[in-house]
Amino acid sequence: MMILKMIKRVILLPVILILQIANIIANLALNIGSYLMGPLMFLVFGCLVYSVIRQMWNHTFLLALIEIGCVLVYFGAGSVLILIEDVRKKLIGCL
Repeated sequence: MMILKMIKRVILLPVILILQIANIIANLALNIGSYLMGPLMFLVFGCLVYSVIRQMWNHTFLLALIEIGCVLVYFGAGSVLILIEDVRKKLIGCL
């Protein structure tokens, strides 16, 4: 039984290490990306307001799609980050 636990630890520790590295990289990418996407989303929102005031509905629709796409990218990245953390915590719990 002791040998099986040792084999399980030998197999799971590299997986946990890889997930921890992926977690750090994803968190770093999300934080750095927010510095780039934040001003871009602010600019798109300003252009969206301008296009509504000027009643340019084609531009309004396209800018709204761009804004929604940016929000969905953030939501997807956050979901992946949470998924990686949950899997890593469950694997640590198995040890």
